[in-house]
Amino acid sequence: MKTYEIMRCRRQALGLTKEKLAEKTELDPKLIEFYEDGKNTPSYVETKIRMTLMKIFQDMDPMTHYKRRILELALELNSQDEVKFALLEIGHMIIELGKMQMDMMAMNKV
Repeated sequence: MKTYEIMRCRRQALGLTKEKLAEKTELDPKLIEFYEDGKNTPSYVETKIRMTLMKIFQDMDPMTHYKRRILELALELNSQDEVKFALLEIGHMIIELGKMQMDMMAMNKV
């Protein structure tokens, strides 16, 4: 997957519209659209998008973070036809699910 495709999946997993992301990054919504369509955009556009999405993930509580990350991986998996990549994404999902399970068990002291 291309970076712009991963960032689109991440944005969608976070429940952000292109317009909302444009507002948070202080970029023109057309730049977000061009970037996600794989069109040639200045490098600062990708940097702002990456940094903004990373900050949003970092500011989440752990359970929400795990849920959104797992959703992101599922969106990436859904967009991919290559078996090798699909297996890699499934492995990442299993790791995130395991971390989420451990945190849930620790919270409930099971």
